[in-house]
Amino acid sequence: MPSLPFGRKQEKLRPACQLPIWQQLLAEADLCARYATEAAQCGRFCAACGLILTADALCRRALGATSNRSEQNVIESEVVPRLGFYQNEVGRLLEQAVTTHLEDISS
Repeated sequence: MPSLPFGRKQEKLRPACQLPIWQQLLAEADLCARYATEAAQCGRFCAACGLILTADALCRRALGATSNRSEQNVIESEVVPRLGFYQNEVGRLLEQAVTTHLEDISS
């Protein structure tokens, strides 16, 4: 799985309880994506897909987490790249899972 194109540096993070809910949701989504990377590296492609789909759902929740229009633009700029990345990853991971399964059957 390729490295994630986003994420926050540890030194800039505030404790989760001090972050707005949409930032907490994105932090959880990033964590799911990292665990998905680890699962894929171990050959657990279905688990990785599940984690990516969870990250996707968390991002979608973040989109609806505020009614403040100016904050909504910031949220969208953070979420939209993640959603595209997650969509691509699910397709790639499912393809890897099928390929691995077919290789196991043929051997």
